[in-house]
Amino acid sequence: VECGSCGGTYECPNCAITMTLHKGARVMACHYCGLRVPYSDTCPSCHADDLTELGKGTERIEERLNALFPEAGVIRMDADTTATRGAHHRLLEAFRNGEDQLLIGTQIVAKGHDFPNVHTAVVVSADRGFRMPDFRAAERTYALLVQLAGRAGRGDVPGKVFVQTYQPDHYVLKHLDDVEKFLTHESTLRHAMRYPPHARMVLIRLDGTNRDAVNQAARSLANELKRKAGQDSVDIMGPANAALPILVGRWRVQIVIRGSDTRALRK
Repeated sequence: VECGSCGGTYECPNCAITMTLHKGARVMACHYCGLRVPYSDTCPSCHADDLTELGKGTERIEERLNALFPEAGVIRMDADTTATRGAHHRLLEAFRNGEDQLLIGTQIVAKGHDFPNVHTAVVVSADRGFRMPDFRAAERTYALLVQLAGRAGRGDVPGKVFVQTYQPDHYVLKHLDDVEKFLTHESTLRHAMRYPPHARMVLIRLDGTNRDAVNQAARSLANELKRKAGQDSVDIMGPANAALPILVGRWRVQIVIRGSDTRALRK
């Protein structure tokens, strides 16, 4: 949710990230530390009654599909609907048996399930996967899209796969039907950037409740590593804040060690 007056939103005090609206339960939840607070229609920053519900989460998609296809029956699989024992199995069986014809879910619906009568698979907001702060983001998105595509067309009717994106020319999407072309493209990029498998990388993360102490320890360690690396072909990068700089009340700083010479890196 976002305030139309000041741009404010609900932020987790433990993790410094935006909390997610769970509309059915009327709560805002942090998906990292588990904090849940009651949802109010007034902005937590300026108290204006101008909050807008954004995003394309599973609840929002469920609302739209129920409105568009009231007779089809919709199953939603996410952390809320699968929290109780046996819920995961019951929901999948209802879909497999045809009791409901539309299945919405997070990544858990893409992997390892066999639905012989599924004809169509849809990926919403594929671009989120490309934007993750990780050099493996393209590889992981590619694997997930291929897995999801494999859910459609397992019976007698050929399957169709739709991918929603703002980047239709992204190489992940252009090579979805050709694994070798994707691997070649990805390998070329990683070679240029000295990412694995063309180099080795080690991530060292320091975390603690005292921000200054964590930063000081990280600087001391980075300086020591740089001194020991000397003239060897080993890069010491950082220290820098982690992608999530505070999580569950702990400050997180990281150092990356990178090198192509395995012996020098181990040393």
